[in-house]
Amino acid sequence: MPNIHVGKMIYQLRKQKGISQEELADGITDRANLSRIESGAIIPTKKVMEALFERLYYDPNNSIISFLDNELSKHQQMMDELESHIKNKRIGEAEALLYELEKDSKYMEVSCQRQFVMSAKTAIAMHNNEDTSVIFTMLHDVIKLTIPTFSEKYIEDYFLTAQEMRIINMMAVNYYHAGHLNNAIKIMYSLKNNFDKNCIDNNYKGKHYPLIIYNLTDYLVKAKRYNEATKICEIGKQLCIDTGFLFYLPLIIMNKVICLYEIGDIESSKKQIYQAYYCCESFSMFEDKEKIKSYAKEKLRIKL
Repeated sequence: MPNIHVGKMIYQLRKQKGISQEELADGITDRANLSRIESGAIIPTKKVMEALFERLYYDPNNSIISFLDNELSKHQQMMDELESHIKNKRIGEAEALLYELEKDSKYMEVSCQRQFVMSAKTAIAMHNNEDTSVIFTMLHDVIKLTIPTFSEKYIEDYFLTAQEMRIINMMAVNYYHAGHLNNAIKIMYSLKNNFDKNCIDNNYKGKHYPLIIYNLTDYLVKAKRYNEATKICEIGKQLCIDTGFLFYLPLIIMNKVICLYEIGDIESSKKQIYQAYYCCESFSMFEDKEKIKSYAKEKLRIKL
């Protein structure tokens, strides 16, 4: 029953967006398999199911989706642990899990799972400060696993999974580290425009859009495009409040604080920095809280 429900949901969402089976399946599975998923005839793996829903800009956790057998449960646990290791910079543990996943030929047969492994390897390469030109090649190879004709010019037009968005975000980070700030800004604007055009599910938007807004405003601040960044910070701030996904709220507010200070609106900057500071304290973001405290003392001459 859950799988028939999932197939019907995918079919309905696909029809609502006017996406063909070929467009939705491209790089994730083949059209024939998608047809069988939509009819309820086969069970997709969790990674494939998530990728299909995400390409439709819908949060797969909104629905009962599928039961995982023991093998799939084991893989999912390994993937979750791998993400946690990379996020917390436990590189040795991450590399050990990568080795286990890579040697599982059945797991690596699925393109979006292979992409997950390769994107994790690229994230580790970035952490280790490998050459940016090598990382650019890695990133383009990774994203072409699911978007074979990928071009940065057409980011706004693709139907993207969350994993593909993370890879594109990594491209922007790599551009910044390579000294190409304008390219980083251009890519983040493309991701923002893609979301504005395609995403109508607030839950999905709340999970993924604030990071795009934060990174875009961060690069705009570095480029001293303060008025531009201020307007986008306000969009991001309101989105966090409306959707209830608040993790990036203090960081977005802090970018607005910097912009207001730089354009000379010191009083507004002082009011906003209290919001950023106490949000960080509420969310136990102690490192960011200390950075805000230092900025308040050095720039605004106030003690938090």
